[in-house]
Amino acid sequence: MSDTIIKNEKKTHNDRVERSKNSAKVITDRPVRVKTGSKKPLVHKVEVSNSTIPGRFVETAKKYPGNKALMFKKGHLFEEVTYKRLLNLVQNFTLSLERIGVKKGDRVVIISENRPEWAAVDLAVKSLGAILAPMHKAFTIGQIKELVYDVEPALIIVSDAPTLFKIEDVNKLLAKNIPIVILEVEGKNNNVKRKDGCDFISALQMVPHENHSETYQEKISKLKAEEVASIIFTPTTNGKYKGVQLTHKNFVSNVKGCKEAIKFYPEDRFLSVLPLSHAFEETAGYYIPLFTGSCINYLADITEFKKVLNEYKPNVMMGVPRIFEKTQEKAITFVKDEKLKEHLKTKCTTANGYKGSLINKYKEKIFYKKVRQSLGGNLRFVISGGAALKEETAKFFNNAGIPILEGYGLSEASPVVSVNRLEDNRIGTVGKPLPNVSVKIADDGEVLINGPTIMPGYFKEEVRNGSWFHTGDYGELDEEGFLSLTGKKKEIIVLSTGKNVSPNAIEAQLNNSKYIKDSLVVGDGQKNISAVIFLEMVKIEKMFPYLDNQELTNDKDVSHFMQAEIDELLVDVSHYEQVKRFILLKDFSQETFGLRRQEAIREFSNEISILYREN
Repeated sequence: MSDTIIKNEKKTHNDRVERSKNSAKVITDRPVRVKTGSKKPLVHKVEVSNSTIPGRFVETAKKYPGNKALMFKKGHLFEEVTYKRLLNLVQNFTLSLERIGVKKGDRVVIISENRPEWAAVDLAVKSLGAILAPMHKAFTIGQIKELVYDVEPALIIVSDAPTLFKIEDVNKLLAKNIPIVILEVEGKNNNVKRKDGCDFISALQMVPHENHSETYQEKISKLKAEEVASIIFTPTTNGKYKGVQLTHKNFVSNVKGCKEAIKFYPEDRFLSVLPLSHAFEETAGYYIPLFTGSCINYLADITEFKKVLNEYKPNVMMGVPRIFEKTQEKAITFVKDEKLKEHLKTKCTTANGYKGSLINKYKEKIFYKKVRQSLGGNLRFVISGGAALKEETAKFFNNAGIPILEGYGLSEASPVVSVNRLEDNRIGTVGKPLPNVSVKIADDGEVLINGPTIMPGYFKEEVRNGSWFHTGDYGELDEEGFLSLTGKKKEIIVLSTGKNVSPNAIEAQLNNSKYIKDSLVVGDGQKNISAVIFLEMVKIEKMFPYLDNQELTNDKDVSHFMQAEIDELLVDVSHYEQVKRFILLKDFSQETFGLRRQEAIREFSNEISILYREN
């Protein structure tokens, strides 16, 4: 993967830090809450933080200089970057960016997979008072062109040659000459040797390799907490993207609220799986460990997920439900004892009182031990967000001794709004609001939120007035303060017949099939519901061994089989919720991993258009 940090920073073997047990002390102030029914607000004591992202990072780096900050796999070995080395790198790259011409208030676009340089870029950009605007690598040239035109960046940073070529095309289409920095040295070509760009190492070499701490400290001392730090692109209902502006205060406040809700320690080892271009991973998988003194390991290839788990042995991980559901499915598949399989399934789908026979309990203990070992054997807990988690999956992990803490958030809230606690985990809910976030339910059932984590506004739109933010999600608050989501305003499909359909509910039913890996239900403005079906290829290949792999998605026998499967799955839903047409696809690609609904609709627009052709 990336070795530029290793090449440019001398390893220091004598850095040591004595860790105090008190260093991970968690604030225990109880939130002030009014008695509430299902629609009254939970109002908390709000403490506004004046910290900035670089300021918090420097504080951590000085407290834990010898702690491992970042890790990444290079060949068969894990390379590491300590907090001291990362601070030196950030100081150097901050001055390099200034030489390139980046200044306070500028926007800098980054299009890259998760890697150590991403952290260095993020911290350096924000240290200058500039704004980072990350984009998903799966974005098309058209999408990038549209966003670059809107954002008008002073600099674009890319990870590799294919992404570089996209940006060069964008520059041509926009008749721009935006400077480019490429992170991988081996990806550079004649174009980046010109004055309009350079590679990461060349950028670092613009500034002498010496102690820049005083100069750097002076720069970050001028930063203000209310200044915008990031622009996160979030899809709208029409398929376009809005830029969510998040300030230093937004991020720092969100991290503070999360750390008050859940205990994190400098000794924790995080595995970074989700894209850093999304607010969930940026805050929960990056800033939380970075401000705690913990270590982050970057997963370069999702296909090596299980291998890295076993080698790196993380104890904290953020993920989307599908990651955990897939883990559960694979674990159950390997169980040969049918009685044990039934016992495990029953325990995950019934009330907590179910125990089963003594012999099955004994086998269960051995089984769950193997499950823990297959996930590295060291996980304290995992946090699930981005979509609804099946209760069955949550119970499975809890039974295995790995609690899943389901949470809820949105980019506009930096993003965490609520999360279950280790000591107060109620499966089927998204937990209680963070201590510094207030939540109430509107008369129509919509979830409204307020607090220091809420964005000041969208890019190039009017600044918010600080009132309650409308999430677009429907929910309920129970008497104890647990939030449950019941639907989504923005994702309700309205058919041309005037009927409303929740795509999430239909997808949940479809995804119960062992032959369906995932599904995307569509039909807004159409007469009926259709779906893009992602097949579980291993299962389908076993069902149709006489077919070539390339023929499976287009074969009539497979289509008839899947139609019967879908009809059976949706036997209890209304006639207008039935899937009338579908298209079969093999699987997600690496590039589309982690896409949200509106992004997915745009990504598979060609397939969706086929579903609604007249003939």
